[in-house]
Amino acid sequence: MEKGRVIGHGARADVFAWGEDKCLKLYWKGTDPAGVAGEAEATRIIHQAGLAVPECFGTVTVEGRPGILFEWIKGPAMGEVLLRHPWLTRRLARLMAELHAAMHEIVVPDIYPAQRPGLVRCISAAGQLSGEVKEAVLRALATLPDDNRLCHTDLHPGNILMGPGGPVIIDWQSPRRGSAVADVARTVLLVRGTVRHIKQPLARGAVSLLTPVFLQAYLKRYGQLRPLPRAEIERWLPVLAAARLAEGIEAEEESLVSLATTVLRG
Repeated sequence: MEKGRVIGHGARADVFAWGEDKCLKLYWKGTDPAGVAGEAEATRIIHQAGLAVPECFGTVTVEGRPGILFEWIKGPAMGEVLLRHPWLTRRLARLMAELHAAMHEIVVPDIYPAQRPGLVRCISAAGQLSGEVKEAVLRALATLPDDNRLCHTDLHPGNILMGPGGPVIIDWQSPRRGSAVADVARTVLLVRGTVRHIKQPLARGAVSLLTPVFLQAYLKRYGQLRPLPRAEIERWLPVLAAARLAEGIEAEEESLVSLATTVLRG
């Protein structure tokens, strides 16, 4: 079968129709096939655990590019719905909190990749930070509690599809075993950073207004479902900001450096 029309774009892959009920997530040439296979396997396992994720049908190579065949969830991303229907902000935020809390109820075995070593590697690789700040961030990380919960590490409204059967979480490229609170704090960081990627003034203004409303409703609902120490979230944020710098996201660099350096005040 040949790939069909383009139905989506991502930072590292395009998504194509594949028949009537499947889609092909096709990564750029040069992408490590082992990483793609890991995403497919993680999605398959998490789907079998009963979480709301697409069914995975394995890996393929198309035009020299590694790809994954998924169930085609025919619906917009939550982020698109938010922009089109801003009056749904609180409702959608609560829905994301419910999905995230359900994810964090899943305890994963020790063989699953741990959250903390990856953070240490990313913080150490953040060339935008001085040695003094890196050392302070790593000390702060060492004081934060660990756990064995399933963490997405990239959950935000763009990675939730509003399918006909309900919302579905996508892009399981780097799930980890670790702290649920850290995973919530990572989501807060990502949602706050969204506005820096929007170039249209009207959309940027709308997102600036909606972001605090969305996060307030998200954190409130999550806290109703699972323990959520707000002070611990604040302690995680500079650590996660420092680690995110290693991703080379230019639009967020200034704000991430500023947040990461707040550890020196502690």
